[in-house]
Amino acid sequence: TKFLETVFNGMEKDDLFIFTTLSGMGIDIQLLKQNAKALSPPHHLNFLNPKSVSLLLEKIGFEVLEAITPGKLDMDILKNHKEGITEPFWRNVIDYSSDAELDKMQKFISASGLSSHMMITCRRPV
Repeated sequence: TKFLETVFNGMEKDDLFIFTTLSGMGIDIQLLKQNAKALSPPHHLNFLNPKSVSLLLEKIGFEVLEAITPGKLDMDILKNHKEGITEPFWRNVIDYSSDAELDKMQKFISASGLSSHMMITCRRPV
């Protein structure tokens, strides 16, 4: 939070702050758990999600304009690391879905806030 407070204090009123980071609610992180490549200390020790990062930013004083998960690689990551998936349902989804079906799932995952790639747009209020 110190970093975000420093950013906030260095901004003019109505300035935008846009950043991307990983979401701990991302489907690949949730399914692969300790096998997720995104878990790479010391780079990624804590994971926020669209709701928690919004709460944190608002507590500091930012106005959150958008917190989305526009990711496009979640299903590819799961497909490439399916040996790390322990839930039988999801292994079957990966094994038996066509590329077109996986693409539809990816679009749903992104639109539903369930991708591990997150983008936040916020501003310092006027």
